[in-house]
Amino acid sequence: MGLTRLDRIQGETRPLVQNRLLFETLRNDHKRTVLYRALADRGFPPLRFKSVMRTDGNGPWPSQDVFLLSARTHVETALQAGSVAPYAALDSGGRFLLGQDEFGQQPACPHAKQRAIALDALKVDQATIERCVEAALHRAMVLPQKGHTFDLVTDVARQAALRMVAVVFGMPAKSHVLLELAMHATYVRLTFQIIGRHFAPDDGQAPPDSEGARDIKARLEEEVDRAVRLEDPQEWWDVDVIDRAAAVGPRLARVPGATDEDTRTMVLGLMAGTVGNVTSAIANTIDHFFHATDENDAPLIDRAMDAARHGHVDTLRRMTADAMRARPPAPFLARTAVAEMRLSGAAGGAETVVPRGSHLLLAMGADTPSDPAFLFGGAVGDPMFPHACVGRHLALPLVHETVRQVLRLPGLARDIDPATRRPRPLAKRWGAICEHFPLRYQRDRRLNQQPLCVVLPIKEPVAENAQKLELLTRAGAPVVEQALMDAQNVHFAWFGLVENRTHLAMYTVYDGDFDAYVEHFALRVPLFDEQFKYLEGAPRTPIRLHPKEFVDMIRKYNRAPLGGYFYSAYPQVGVATILHEGLERQ
Repeated sequence: MGLTRLDRIQGETRPLVQNRLLFETLRNDHKRTVLYRALADRGFPPLRFKSVMRTDGNGPWPSQDVFLLSARTHVETALQAGSVAPYAALDSGGRFLLGQDEFGQQPACPHAKQRAIALDALKVDQATIERCVEAALHRAMVLPQKGHTFDLVTDVARQAALRMVAVVFGMPAKSHVLLELAMHATYVRLTFQIIGRHFAPDDGQAPPDSEGARDIKARLEEEVDRAVRLEDPQEWWDVDVIDRAAAVGPRLARVPGATDEDTRTMVLGLMAGTVGNVTSAIANTIDHFFHATDENDAPLIDRAMDAARHGHVDTLRRMTADAMRARPPAPFLARTAVAEMRLSGAAGGAETVVPRGSHLLLAMGADTPSDPAFLFGGAVGDPMFPHACVGRHLALPLVHETVRQVLRLPGLARDIDPATRRPRPLAKRWGAICEHFPLRYQRDRRLNQQPLCVVLPIKEPVAENAQKLELLTRAGAPVVEQALMDAQNVHFAWFGLVENRTHLAMYTVYDGDFDAYVEHFALRVPLFDEQFKYLEGAPRTPIRLHPKEFVDMIRKYNRAPLGGYFYSAYPQVGVATILHEGLERQ
């Protein structure tokens, strides 16, 4: 019998090789699960490895020890006795709330005060939370439902989380782009301090003191200041969702003795943690459904989609809870040993001595209890969970509802990479940050119309040929009109001379499949043969003999709507249906 992955990691004597082997394991969900099972079989012993972090001076490298703690009791000990020193390197100086626990904190400790203030400010009633979730998802799902494909991470999960925190904290709509840029950068830096720094040389972000980073931070802080002071009332668009004065941001600003900097730190820290964790929870849950099977070896995704479609809310919530237990939104936490720690071994095994100052990497998803579920670190005050998330009651409803709405999309499936012919995976950074997860669904069951905007350069002499195209369009209009009427799948169509009359634009809004639509007109409209005499990039003519080349050319020059946004007042109604209902053509 060959060596297990755990055997290879423990037996590797070359520090950098061991580091790389462990990293490859921790950042892959399947390999990490296998490792945790092997650790469980041996009583979850601490794993000691070398970090790639460098120290000042000319000493040997790598030299800094890291202890991966996976046993629940060891994790609890680290949370109670360890320090949050790893977060001090962030631009906030570790003043933010993320990752802070009340254990070992005196009442006068700034983190304990932050925690108490945040808990009070985050007391949003259930009815308001439900309205905020509904508003956030209504806005987040607009663009993903416009195309056949979407990215679950960037287009849905992150957008839902950003919209939610904006509503709950009282941020204006115009701050969305700033929020997206800043929250993602903050979460990347945070996760780098937790796990990335032990395996990678840097976080890949622009330095916090760079001009661009400083500009984004300053502008966002200005937006936060204006929001918490209840300024710019004309920009407030959530009056029917949450009372503006009762939003979390303004409530934090009213804390006695709180400075503007204190409020900014709290608001931005709470929002960044919420956005990052909610995004990961949604993406990991859907990915888990695609990969896992039930007791009958049936794919969980089928069961989850069935529950979502038929309104089995409780079933879907239980499945989501199980998925998050298998893949916690924050799979790792970081601490530093402030004193020597003696961690007991399993079943009388050897005790592990962790020296003072050692780096601790806490595997939050390894030794989880079967009941209750290990969600967002558990509820505040729950003794089962020493690391509690203060925003859990806001995050979970959004996670559940986002998962439900995504699963209700007809024909939901993983997108296929044409190069490998395999489903595109959930892409992660350092095994913790979900970055991309391409999915597809049957768009035509939600939005029947499609926009087409083909812009083709006119051949030299441009001015002369533009005039010829204009005359040709007038002469051939009856031919085009008849072809469009016969097709019964075109809502609107027109031509235009654009970009200072240097390009011909062809615009249509049509029903159904792109290839079938374009090929129909390749076979039916001889006017195109004449037009392409004056245009660059023309396919072979006559077009009716080379329809596939015509389709490829139209696809190449088609300009998709900006941001993928296309609006239809009647998204599921086709031309044929309109005609069938008796709308007369004049």
